[in-house]
Amino acid sequence: WYDSRRVADVVARRRALLSAAEGKPGQAERGLLAQQLLHELSAGESHEEVSALARRLLDDGALLEEEGADSLNVWIAVGALSWSDATEEAEAAIAAALEDTGRRGDYLSGALALYTRAWPRFWSGRIADALADAQAAVSAWKGAWAMYLPGAMYWLARAHIERDELDEAEAALELPSVEERWGGTTMYAAWRAARGRVALARGRAEDALDEQLASGALLRDTLGLRNPAIGEWRSEAALAAVRLGRD
Repeated sequence: WYDSRRVADVVARRRALLSAAEGKPGQAERGLLAQQLLHELSAGESHEEVSALARRLLDDGALLEEEGADSLNVWIAVGALSWSDATEEAEAAIAAALEDTGRRGDYLSGALALYTRAWPRFWSGRIADALADAQAAVSAWKGAWAMYLPGAMYWLARAHIERDELDEAEAALELPSVEERWGGTTMYAAWRAARGRVALARGRAEDALDEQLASGALLRDTLGLRNPAIGEWRSEAALAAVRLGRD
C-alpha cells in the first residue's frame, strides 16, 4: 500500500482474496473490503464498482450493528457511496449511524456522522442544512478529537461561499497550527483547497492558484489520490489561471 512499485500486485492479491470469500463478510474480509474500496475510490475506478463494494461492506446494516458508528469501515463505505452519487443510500446509512450514536450518547461519533452528511446535502443544494451539519461538527471537534476538523471546516466554508458570506467563510478556516497538526494529510489538502475557493471569491486569483496547486501537489504526489471527483484542485486552479489571463 505504501510502496507504489507494489500497488498493482497488492490490488490483484486483495481482489483474489475477496473473490474467494463466500457468504457474509467477517471482520477480516471487511478490512480487505475497506482497503480495496479506498484504493478504487482514490484511483477513480467505476462508480458502479465502488458503490457495489460499499454496499457489500455495509452488509444491509450488519456492519453498523456489529461494529458501531465509531468504526472506520462504516465511514469509508458511507463516503464511497456519497462520492459515487449514491447520496440517498449514503444519507440512509448516516441516519442509522446517528440513531446508534444517540442511543449510546457518543457525541464525537455523532459529529462524524453530521460532517459526513454535510457532503450529500451540499451537493443536492440543501446549503443551509449542509452548513448546520458542518458547523455542528466543527463545534464538537474544536478542543477535542479533531482528526477531521479541517475537512469539516472545508464544507463549512464552501456553504458560506454559496451564501455569499465571504467574511464568515474566511473565519470558518481559522485554525492555529494547522500545518503542524494536519500537514501531509487529505484534511490539510482540503483546508488549503477551501482557502483557495475563498481567495477566488474575494478576487485574489494569484492566492487562489497557489492554494489549489499546493492542495493538488499533496493529493497527487504524496497521497496518490488521482480521482478528480474527490480532489477538485485542477478545475479550481484552471479557473484561477483564467482570471489571471494565463490560458
